[in-house]
This record gives sequence, structure tokens and C-alpha cells, in this order.
Amino acid sequence: MAFFDPNSGYVRSEQAVLAATTLARSRGAGGLEHRKVLGAEQIGNTWHIHTDHETVTAPRVIIASGTGAGVFCESLNTHLAIKPQVLTWFPILDPKAYAEHQQQIFLRYESDASFYGFPSADGWSIKVAGSVYLDETPSYDHPFEVLPEYLDTVVSYVEKYMPGLDPRPVRTATCADGYTADGTAMLGRVAGLDGVVSAVGLSGHGFKLAPAFGAIAAQLAVSDAPVPGAEFMNPNRFLQGGQRVSSLLI
Repeated sequence: MAFFDPNSGYVRSEQAVLAATTLARSRGAGGLEHRKVLGAEQIGNTWHIHTDHETVTAPRVIIASGTGAGVFCESLNTHLAIKPQVLTWFPILDPKAYAEHQQQIFLRYESDASFYGFPSADGWSIKVAGSVYLDETPSYDHPFEVLPEYLDTVVSYVEKYMPGLDPRPVRTATCADGYTADGTAMLGRVAGLDGVVSAVGLSGHGFKLAPAFGAIAAQLAVSDAPVPGAEFMNPNRFLQGGQRVSSLLI
């Protein structure tokens, strides 16, 4: 069975991030770049976030530290698994079959093959990403080497299902996401830490759902009202018997 969506498309990640930050700044948001957070403490009703350059104070805090949220997740009684994924690009042999202007994104989720892809900005290659992961790593602060054996699976997919591509990849890379034990985001207020909102453990869905996740996190940060429909992402679901977090660990 195949499903075709004529209104589908994809987002260029770098341009999307630039657009989002530019819009935020135009609406009054500030930004501190190239900082390392060293710790956080609550004094009265104010949070003090200590960086390697200064201390930032705010009444409420959103934790959205991506693959760096391991220690924070441990305080919520769960483990954040950092899994580097192998990404590959293949050259186009049949330009008519893979024209970028046709917005040909594709996904296949079957027992024999699970992968997705779309045309690259260079105009001559296609990104094809299979469900190929390296071993779990304690941190992800640099790209990982992609050994030849990790390419066999996605190459076999291209050979079988994408005859318009050359099955020899011209580029490889790795990215990494933080996965929770149940594969569901931890998005919500943290029990025991007044004014702290968790937005971590997005489990591979963070970028594609960033507008929705960001809207929920912002609403939780500026209002005490619940967000209907977001309860299944409660970050306190791994705590036992009314347990509460006693300190903010970053």
C-alpha cells in the first residue's frame, strides 16, 4: 500500500533555524551564544543560571539541552540514550526521476526496509537515511566515523528500491538524538522545581515538530494553565510514588 500526499514537502534545517531565531529577535528575544552552563540554583522565586561568562536570572526556565540532557534526565529517574544515526547521500543517475522542483520526498516503513529521503540542495544527489545507528554513546560533541559495514544496509535499500540512483554513496555523516525509554518526549513542568519546564528527550522528532513543541514549552513557561493534549509527554512519568526533583541538574 502506498500513500501519496501532493501537499507534502520538507524544511531546510539551516534556513529554518535562522528564520526562527531572526523572528524571535525581531519580537524582543535576546540571545547569548557560545556559552557553557555550569549550574543553576533557585533563590526565592528567581532562577540563577550560571554560565562560563555570566549569571542569567529569570523567574522561569525551559530546559532544552538536546543530547546534553543526560544528567537532567537522571534526576527525573530515567536514562537518555544518545544514538548517532548514519546519514548518506547518493548521486542521481536519472535526473528526470529525481527533479528537486518536484519535491520528491519519500518514506518507506516496512519490515524489509525502513528509510526516507529527499533531493539535496546541490541538485545532483539524494539524501537517503535508513534506520542505521552506531552504538550508544555517552555524549555527542563531534562527528563519528562511519565504517563501511554501516553502509551495507542503506546501500541495499538504494539498489533494490531506487534504480535512478548510483548505489555508491558520495557523502556520509552522522547526527545524534536523545531517546527516552519509551520514545516519547519529556515536555512539561517538572515536579518539585517551580518555574522549570522540561523540553528534552524528543527522540528523533524534535526538529520536525519544533514549532509545536516550542509553542507548548512557551505556553507552559508563561502560564500556569495546563496544555490540553500534551499530558502524554509528562516529564514526571518516570518518577515513582509522588517523587519530586529536589535540584536542577544541567
